[in-house]
Amino acid sequence: MLVKSEDIICNNMCELIYNCLIREIKTKKILATAIVVSIFSVEAMIVKANGVYYELEENGGAYANSEKSASDSNGRMILRSVIVVNGRKYSSGSIRGKCPVRSSVVKVAVPADFEFLGDGCFYKCQNLSEMAFEDGSKLRRIGMSALAYTKLQSILVPAALEVIIAGCFQQCRDLLDITFEKDSRLREIGKSAFNESGLKSIRIPSDLKIVDAGCFDSCENLSEIIFENGFRPREIGTFACGRCRSLKSIRIPSGIEILREGCFYGCKNLREIIFEENSKLRRIEKNVFRRCEVLEQIRIPADTEFLGEESFSECKCLREVIFEADSKIRKIEIFAFIHSNVKSIRIPESANIGNLRRSFLIEDELVEILRFKPTAPTEDKREQEGTETSANRPFE
Repeated sequence: MLVKSEDIICNNMCELIYNCLIREIKTKKILATAIVVSIFSVEAMIVKANGVYYELEENGGAYANSEKSASDSNGRMILRSVIVVNGRKYSSGSIRGKCPVRSSVVKVAVPADFEFLGDGCFYKCQNLSEMAFEDGSKLRRIGMSALAYTKLQSILVPAALEVIIAGCFQQCRDLLDITFEKDSRLREIGKSAFNESGLKSIRIPSDLKIVDAGCFDSCENLSEIIFENGFRPREIGTFACGRCRSLKSIRIPSGIEILREGCFYGCKNLREIIFEENSKLRRIEKNVFRRCEVLEQIRIPADTEFLGEESFSECKCLREVIFEADSKIRKIEIFAFIHSNVKSIRIPESANIGNLRRSFLIEDELVEILRFKPTAPTEDKREQEGTETSANRPFE
């Protein structure tokens, strides 16, 4: 996208600094050598096009500055990827600075060649409701809190995007829908990226490698989280999906090995937790399912070795906890099931329960604990039982 030189108001920063220093020399007798150093340290010019200010660099690069820019009469900020000054082309691929809180910007149009939205570039831009990326967008990164506290209602994320940095869409309460383009290359969703946003559902791309702490924490309208087939991360971060009060069911991908502290804490309407077949889950850490108040049953995957402190505490409706026949459970921390509704539980002999009373004391009543010796079901046993398998007869 091209901007002609006649559309530009150009201010040469060297000339401004030179004039300022001349005045200082006359009034304070500053050494003349200071002029040369100051002038040659300036490497940028500021130009304006359609209300947007760009800082031009000697190497031919440029970037838009959201702090100094304004929208047109229709509330639009149209960014440019090529700026021409005195016949010379400057390539702009990012926007930086911090947009004023009371900015009149309603819509931002981002050209295909832009690769980076800088930290806080539209932070608390209270009127911003639409962000449009040109087809074939090369955008790779959205910076920290770049679009936080805006009025965005939906967004189509370009396939080229690799990283959504911490707090990017934090408290975007009007943001109901986010869609990732086909063949998304997204690798990371940073800390608190969508914290307290208005999201109702999200489909997470399979190439993602990091689901960081608190990324969907307190999304009270979020009722559906879908992990695409082939989902790669090995863990779900601390409080990543905590306090998602509309979430009723969750399917945990088979490749997940660790559920970090509190990752589903306080999901008060979570009724169903499904671990995919051949789950590799090894650790359920502290407070992971604490205060999931309507959860009635949980089947612990066979490879799970560790249940953390208060991992199922205050699950008031939890009546049934099932360990697979070939369970590898080794450690159950204190208060793991305290203040739940579990009356009886069968646990492998290999499990180290720790303090028995503090782990399973429910409303001053000690849970009935039956120990069993883990076994590996054989094909012969499955044939003898017909359709009944170890999945539904885990303790016999």
